[in-house]
Amino acid sequence: MRYFVYAALGIGALAVLIAHFRTGRPLRSLLAAIVQGGVSLLAVSALGTFTGVGVAVNPYTLGAVGVFGLPGTIALVLLDALFQR
Repeated sequence: MRYFVYAALGIGALAVLIAHFRTGRPLRSLLAAIVQGGVSLLAVSALGTFTGVGVAVNPYTLGAVGVFGLPGTIALVLLDALFQR
């Protein structure tokens, strides 16, 4: 099961990188996604006390947001809301 998760994450990251390279300006597109994802992650983390759904800022969440951008932040929030105690 662990290898399936790693394979799925790798395929998803590869698909996102291919999409960035197909834009014609891969570095600009990648940096924009990283900035948007980082700002949204910080906003979710800051507003977590008000909403009850907060995502911790750690290397794993920063990696997910760095690769997947804003959709990565949305996925983290949805997973946190689904698996909340």
